[in-house]
Amino acid sequence: MFFPQRPGRAPLRCSVAVFKAQIFPAVSVQPQTPSQEISWNNAVEWLNNFNFHEIPSDEVQISLKNLSEYESEVLEVYLTSMRRHFFQHEVESLKYSNSQVTIDENQTVQIIHKMRDLKKKYFFPLQFIKLRESKLVTVDQVLNGLFATVLLDETSTITNEDPKNYNAMIFVENLKHLFGNYFYHNDETMFSNIMSLVEILVSANMANAVKYIVAIVTKQMVKQKIQWFDVGKWDEKIFTVISKDIKKGKMKRLLDCYIFCGDDITNENVAEELDSIIGDELLKLRIDELYEIVGDFPRSSPALEEINDFIKTPAQRSYLVSTFGDAVKKNLLHPGATTISIISFYISMIKSLLIVDPKGVLLDRVCRPIRRYLKERHDTIKFIVSGLLDTEDHNHKLTQLSEELKKAAEQKIKTTSIVVDEMNGQELYTEESLDWAPDPIDALPDFKRNKVGDIIEAVTSLFDSKNFFINEFIKHFSRQLINIDYDIDIILSKLNLLKAKFGNSNEFDSLDVMVRDIIESKNIDSFIQKQASAQAFRGANFHSTVLSYLFWPNDLVKVNQGESVGSGRSTSFILPTEIQKLYDDYSEKYSEIKLGRQLKPVHNLGKVTVELELKDRVKSFQVTPDVAMVIYQFNDDVQTLDLDQITEKLQMDSFMARKACSYWVKEGILEEVDDDEYRVLETEKKSGQILDDRSIMAKPMVESDEKDSDNKFKEMEVLFPFINGMLTNLGSMEVAKIKSFLSMAFPAELNVSFNEAQLEEYLNFLVDEDKLEMVGNKMYKLRPAN
Repeated sequence: MFFPQRPGRAPLRCSVAVFKAQIFPAVSVQPQTPSQEISWNNAVEWLNNFNFHEIPSDEVQISLKNLSEYESEVLEVYLTSMRRHFFQHEVESLKYSNSQVTIDENQTVQIIHKMRDLKKKYFFPLQFIKLRESKLVTVDQVLNGLFATVLLDETSTITNEDPKNYNAMIFVENLKHLFGNYFYHNDETMFSNIMSLVEILVSANMANAVKYIVAIVTKQMVKQKIQWFDVGKWDEKIFTVISKDIKKGKMKRLLDCYIFCGDDITNENVAEELDSIIGDELLKLRIDELYEIVGDFPRSSPALEEINDFIKTPAQRSYLVSTFGDAVKKNLLHPGATTISIISFYISMIKSLLIVDPKGVLLDRVCRPIRRYLKERHDTIKFIVSGLLDTEDHNHKLTQLSEELKKAAEQKIKTTSIVVDEMNGQELYTEESLDWAPDPIDALPDFKRNKVGDIIEAVTSLFDSKNFFINEFIKHFSRQLINIDYDIDIILSKLNLLKAKFGNSNEFDSLDVMVRDIIESKNIDSFIQKQASAQAFRGANFHSTVLSYLFWPNDLVKVNQGESVGSGRSTSFILPTEIQKLYDDYSEKYSEIKLGRQLKPVHNLGKVTVELELKDRVKSFQVTPDVAMVIYQFNDDVQTLDLDQITEKLQMDSFMARKACSYWVKEGILEEVDDDEYRVLETEKKSGQILDDRSIMAKPMVESDEKDSDNKFKEMEVLFPFINGMLTNLGSMEVAKIKSFLSMAFPAELNVSFNEAQLEEYLNFLVDEDKLEMVGNKMYKLRPAN
């Protein structure tokens, strides 16, 4: 057809017929009689020297008539003379006078008119040479070839700097400019002028060039119209609206142009080609905006459906993958993007691209870089689990994960009909196998058709093993179970959803035990509270949860029993006498119920409701026991304490004590008056005072941060034996490789989490401590012993 680069068709080339024969061929003829020889000499002399505007003499005209049987030879002589005259006298008139000026509309019009005049000029002598129609066509073809050699050299391109092609390049660019200005102009006179130029170009065998230029101009006009309609407008389909608007005033002009170009074409053909151009340009704009469209999902669903309507060819699909992939890499896959925003975009991308390509091939290709990047982030699992369990831990954007989990649990497993051979009982085929179709041609070798639309599978398959998620589920549930008042209905419903999705496997056994602990604790506590001798518990509103510590995460139970696993810190501390007595009495009651079993308190787990009466306010807080015990040390008689005094009185780890003090400072109950020295704020400070105090305390806060930094490295000291063994056996290694080996070799029960940046910081700390040394490009090795 007539528009270039239509999907499924090879791009249209502006083909030009250029004569490859000699410009001045030798002519050899042998006249039969002396009179013919005289006539031949007269004709050749006239053809070689005539003036194209003068009528030949009677003698020459008689000579031409006598040579009627030598029609081909006479024509050859004429064509040679015409070529010589064209290149010696006329070729410069078809060239632009100023090669530095690309756009010159007036000279372009003059050149087109010059072609018309040259045709009249070179055809004038032919009325005296009685040629057949076929020979006249040959003359026209040769002349058109001469024009094309100067104006439409098919080797000319916009980027070609070869001087011999530069004139042709300028001519094509000027035609685009002329048609762009006037072809779709509202002024009918301007359009008529353009059509008169089209008529001349078509007569010069440049119809293909005209159609090519018209197609380019039409695409530009369509592109402008689409951008005016569409940029940032994704909540509705716009193809039909644009198509009607463009066809309203442009169809007749396109039809007239192609009729001029000699095409047997109808309105339906033009409408089809216009729709094809509109679809291509709309698709390109939608793909260019796809990153923003995905970010606006689901409001942008109509735009995604429109992409699905028009994306047909492998080239278009490849353009989508490369363009969208570049946008994702630029805007998302960098340290400045939060893990939550990346996961949220990933989920929207899955839903969006399944609208564009329901088979999921495009999704599979573009999601791989995001999956690799998320796998490298240390907090990915934590946020995915938080989203799946619908908590409020900074993951409001990921609540859609919990909705997807509910859908997955509610959805029935697809029943597959199986046809079995009655003779031997072997399975012949399934209902699904009848619907089998090969993967699309652009699918990668490891493409998995059945997994692309499963959101939960997409996020939980980021890591090679689901054990990572199971462990995080256990940690997450354990923290929730510790902080509830025996009401586990919500947690049970979440656990059942997980089992429905991941299967009721052995990995959830520990969770079942933890849930059972809470249920039993509720029953035991209720029984103890009802006893007459439990008046003290009821008065103090004292309740407990009994944990089977072997099934609970180590960081909650073993560490808190003072075993100092992983971090090297003790989490036990001394309780006030009256609280300790409640613990002891409760433990005694429990032993009476559960014969032979004893309770061991986990001091910093649980909840304590603290009500503080100050001079100008009364405030209530719900905090952990360690935080409550720190503020308990302050009273009317003791208004100021330093960190050493607190830790000594409570036998509490300094890090834990400082963290508790920081909480009360943040809540406006304490203020830090000096390094690690705290005082009760009996009167609430105004906002201006707080700002002044913050500026005054800037230096001590920095020093405190340095102490926290030391504590952070102290927590990571447990890594050193593994690093030492690794570097001893394998030699110098870079940070990424050390982290990779640690992730495989480091025991999970030690519960020390770190990312690559934190590990590098710790390795640099070991270099400062003269335990390691850095060599080459950030390679670490053991420092040799002195």
